[in-house]
Amino acid sequence: MAAAGNGPSAARMLAAPGAFACLKGCEARGEYCACCQDLDDVKDLRELLALRERMRTFVVEGDEPYVGPPPAEAIEAMARAAELLEDPSLNKFCDAQLRLNQLRFEEYKLRDERREEAETRRDHMDFYGVTKVDTHLHLSALLTSPELLAYVAEVLERDGAEPYDDARTVGDVIRGAGFAPGETRIDDLQTQATSAMYRDFENFNLAFSPLRSRELAKLFFSQGVLGGKYLRDIVKRAGDKAAKLGIILEPRISVYGRRPGEWLEIAEWYATARHPHVVLAVQLPRVYHVWRAKGAVANFGEMISNFFGPLFAASRDPAAHPALAALLADVRCVDTVDNEARADAFAVDGDVGAADHASAANPSYSAYHLWFWANLRAVNRLRAANGLNALELRPHCGEAGPGHHLATAWLFADGISHGINLEHQPVLQYCYYLAQVGVSVSPISNARLFVPYAKNPFPQFFKRGLRVTLTTDDPLQFAMSNEPLLEEYTTARHAYEMSMTDLSECARNSVLISSLSPEAKERAIGGDDPCNACNLPRCRFDFRHAELARNLARIGLPPPRHPLDK
Repeated sequence: MAAAGNGPSAARMLAAPGAFACLKGCEARGEYCACCQDLDDVKDLRELLALRERMRTFVVEGDEPYVGPPPAEAIEAMARAAELLEDPSLNKFCDAQLRLNQLRFEEYKLRDERREEAETRRDHMDFYGVTKVDTHLHLSALLTSPELLAYVAEVLERDGAEPYDDARTVGDVIRGAGFAPGETRIDDLQTQATSAMYRDFENFNLAFSPLRSRELAKLFFSQGVLGGKYLRDIVKRAGDKAAKLGIILEPRISVYGRRPGEWLEIAEWYATARHPHVVLAVQLPRVYHVWRAKGAVANFGEMISNFFGPLFAASRDPAAHPALAALLADVRCVDTVDNEARADAFAVDGDVGAADHASAANPSYSAYHLWFWANLRAVNRLRAANGLNALELRPHCGEAGPGHHLATAWLFADGISHGINLEHQPVLQYCYYLAQVGVSVSPISNARLFVPYAKNPFPQFFKRGLRVTLTTDDPLQFAMSNEPLLEEYTTARHAYEMSMTDLSECARNSVLISSLSPEAKERAIGGDDPCNACNLPRCRFDFRHAELARNLARIGLPPPRHPLDK
């Protein structure tokens, strides 16, 4: 394992240009003024940006899973980030910049909204025709509750006599769960979210088992039961519906890290379940403590090895692992998921490796993502050497729990899902804006689990220029209509007073955040012209670009390249 150094970007961020010398010449006189304080805040902010860049360019060598002690550079970055994020002056500085961004956007809307409407009428596009990616949802919740009720009834009628195991038929399992055709109603499924789930993650998880039957959930949502035929059919139905609406789905399927063979089972099932409007992502539930208690793994390092070992093997020699290599050619996102509300620590012991963690206690959020980051750095280095696509980390983060989860993601992740706790972290919120880190927000889900819809910070994030989009999370639990993503956009349009241009910008962000290939992203948003296919008026794009350039100039960094600049 070796560091790649700061790299040009990190060095550029850490450099202190002469233009940032105090205008009053305080340093020469040994004095300190408000201008000096602003200068210190800018230096601290640039250091936070540089810390992220260091982690993104850090080299992890090797072609096997890394379970040893974490790199000293990563531990140092975490400690320094924790220190900077507590600085009251830096928090005040970042909050002021974010508020200014919001005011400038509101002024722009008042001045140029009619101009936007005129531009969009001329381009022969509208919001309904642009590509929208649901960048955060789960495979076991693809169908809405009304769709699932109808599908279970259909399977019972069509396949009820087919064998399920040596003693029972498919019909026996469905009826044994308590399903009665013509009598069972949506409420009986107990899959839709209720007030009982508010801040109760365990109660929420029960809703993934229709009629509270785990066996019924396995029948329909597992790729390992009856060859995954019903899950394959669900993917096809959801994908066909999405295709008619110009939507691409990016559902998560779980690899638990209990044993190495899980990846191959998913790969073999996926080979029969591909759909052009479904892009699979893979998540690890952060439940080491469960598998340790059951004796499935002896230590945390074994869980990490079970998850990453097959990825190293297929990246090292794709020809020897054709099914998994084919899966990884399509899967570009890995994720982690669990209840964030549990308290944990930001710090990680730099002398203890993942393989040394053999206790029954679940590792911290930071520990999971530190070893995910280290292994992804190594896997992606191996994949790049073999001309293969990279994998990115976009975990569930900032839905609840400690604010340091967002700091962990800032250092080690490419993007996040949820992120609503950024509202309480002005320094990180401003950093996520400056780096344009993707944040996939699910306000309807959040309203049922953690924060009322009207208090969701999504519209504030959007106005301030963060790269945010709308996602469904779990249509099975949260959707009231059979068009869940459009339901998200429609609800936001009315509740947050968003224009059709605003919605089109969110849709464009969804493409940029997504796991689509670079070529697919270009086609979806317009190729060389950033506004050609996404219904985004040029004046809106130019405003956002100019605002980002202004914010970067405020801290002495050059502007981003405009796509039309040659």
